[in-house]
Amino acid sequence: MDSLLWIDKYKPTKLSEIIGNTNLIKKADLFLNHKPLLFSGSSGTGRTILANILAEKYNYKVKFLTNSKEFKKVLGHSKLFKTKIIIIIELSDITNISDITKIIKEPLSFPVICICNDVDMKLKTLAKYTEHLKFRKPTLKQIQPYINNIIKLEKINISSKVVDKLIKHKLYDIRQILITLQFLNKSNKKIKYDSKTKEIIRSQDINVDMWHSTPLIFNEEIDISQKLDYYFSDNFMIPLMIQQHYLKVSKSIDDIALASEYISDGDIIDTFIKQNQRFELMPCHGMLSTVIPASICHGKVGFIQFPVFLGKMSSIKSKNSFIRDLKNINRESLDLVAIKLSKPLLNRGKDGIDEVIEFMEYLEIDIDNYKKILEFYPEIKILTKIKSALTRAFNKKSRAMSGACKSEPKA
Repeated sequence: MDSLLWIDKYKPTKLSEIIGNTNLIKKADLFLNHKPLLFSGSSGTGRTILANILAEKYNYKVKFLTNSKEFKKVLGHSKLFKTKIIIIIELSDITNISDITKIIKEPLSFPVICICNDVDMKLKTLAKYTEHLKFRKPTLKQIQPYINNIIKLEKINISSKVVDKLIKHKLYDIRQILITLQFLNKSNKKIKYDSKTKEIIRSQDINVDMWHSTPLIFNEEIDISQKLDYYFSDNFMIPLMIQQHYLKVSKSIDDIALASEYISDGDIIDTFIKQNQRFELMPCHGMLSTVIPASICHGKVGFIQFPVFLGKMSSIKSKNSFIRDLKNINRESLDLVAIKLSKPLLNRGKDGIDEVIEFMEYLEIDIDNYKKILEFYPEIKILTKIKSALTRAFNKKSRAMSGACKSEPKA
């Protein structure tokens, strides 16, 4: 594999070089300095590249943000910047969309580009205050000339059938196409559409390769360059697979401690890459997150498990989303709230119900919210009959209060 990744080597530097979405690119250029932009679409459609090229075209200094607090900070100090700035926000990493929307609604002294995958219910309000551009993946006819030009420049001996199959298998994601094409080119031989080529194209796929690659990366007989190739087959999932299994492979505390340090450094580099779009540092991330830890903690993996981190991350996002909708509870106070909602029942049983309901009324939460909060704390075990009694008491009191409100005479 070349020292320089082809996704960097052949990255577009002009608007005219971006593949597909021609009309959207013109609109983005037109509205950039007049209205906040929202780029939605799947990975590999050129959203981030377009944002960077627009910034360079108009001599803006790019500030990538990951949360609304950073946005507010920039907003407060924007007049102090010596250079023109443009804000690019990756909404997939941001949970407090409502705060972003509030800022976007107000007149801003600098351009803002928000980037997301799909516009769900949380983003529909934000979309109302932006010029929303929905990106589509380029077609086969649009991609073919671009890939054929790279094939010519790199002097790759490859059949057109392989190229077409590669483009379709990678679902027209140009970055994935280039990574796999560069991988195929390692042999410097004619690339035919045979069983080996099919396997390579498929093995570079996220859902297939990580199960096959993980044991090989921990195998000390596999050379470093090959392990790095496995990392590039899926630079998101493979590091997570290493984190999931390195503790099981090694029996040495010293090796585990050393590998943990490298993984931690890899996380820092990964954050820097995403925030600053410095994809040329991916080989460094691959070494720190994957190659070095697996080389230190080498051995037989055994049973391959899916990364539990993803499940925990999903739970965290679910919790954060739920908390945002509550009026008087935040993430920092949730643990204390859970204790206050459960301790009276754990200590006094049904005699603690009135105290819990009084606290629920103070927080302005209903019985469904109560149950949801305790779902985040499976270690809190309240007897089913106590929970049922609480539900009945809360609903009874709610009906009584509702009836009293209806019976009050109008002024």
